[in-house]
Amino acid sequence: MQVCNDELREMTCFVLDGKKLSKLPDNEIGVFFSGNCYVFVCNYKVPKDETDETDEDQEDEDDQSDTVVYFWEGREAPKTGWVTFKFSFQKKMEERKPDLQVIKMCQQQETLRFLAHFGGCIAIQRGKRRSPVHDGDGESRPQPQLFQFRTNSGPLCLRMVEVDAAVGSLNSLF
Repeated sequence: MQVCNDELREMTCFVLDGKKLSKLPDNEIGVFFSGNCYVFVCNYKVPKDETDETDEDQEDEDDQSDTVVYFWEGREAPKTGWVTFKFSFQKKMEERKPDLQVIKMCQQQETLRFLAHFGGCIAIQRGKRRSPVHDGDGESRPQPQLFQFRTNSGPLCLRMVEVDAAVGSLNSLF
C-alpha cells in the first residue's frame, strides 16, 4: 500500500453536483455518500528505468508523470453522473492531457491502489452530501449513525458502510 502512495504526487478531489464539479473539502476526503459521484484526479510519478542514464541534477519536474482519473459512483447515485462526466468533463481533461487514463468504479468495487490513498479505509454513508439538520433555534444536531466494517482482502482494505441505526442492526452477520 505504501508503494502506491510513494508514487502519488498530487490528488485533487471533486464531487459531482448536478452538472458541475465542486472541489471536495479536505475534511470530507475518504468519506463517500452512496447518492453521489466523485472524481479523483491523481498525478503519479512514473519510475525511471534503471537503464536510462540521466543526470541526477535534474529536478522532479523533469520526471515523467502519469495522470489517472478515478470516477467513483455510489449505489444510489443517478446514472446520469457517469454520462455527464464522460461527455463533458472527461473531454475537457483530455484536451489538456491526451494520455489521460480514466477508471470507473462502483461502490464496494474500489481498487487497492485507490483505497491506498485513504489509508486503506473509507467510510460510505447513505444518501447524498447534506448540510446538518437544524433545530428550531438554529443549532445543528447530529443524527445517530451506525456503521458496519466490511473487508474483502483482510485488513488491507476496510470499508465502513452506514446501516440502519436500529437494534436489529446490532446483530453480528458472522
